[in-house]
Amino acid sequence: IKQIGIAMHNYHDVHNTLPPGYLDDDPTANVTNHNLLGWGTFILPYIEQSALYDSIGSAGGFNN
Repeated sequence: IKQIGIAMHNYHDVHNTLPPGYLDDDPTANVTNHNLLGWGTFILPYIEQSALYDSIGSAGGFNN
């Protein structure tokens, strides 16, 4: 839990805001055909998981 808290603070220091609760790639898409990225995705680079974060970004989200 401490590492998550530190990651949140580090994210805030860089972006001047906390990570979004989720990010919807296309809010007009039907429920089964779109990607949601949760707040945990955005703190991955701050918990030494940059490779995982990069792989999600290059794949276009979790569902790809």
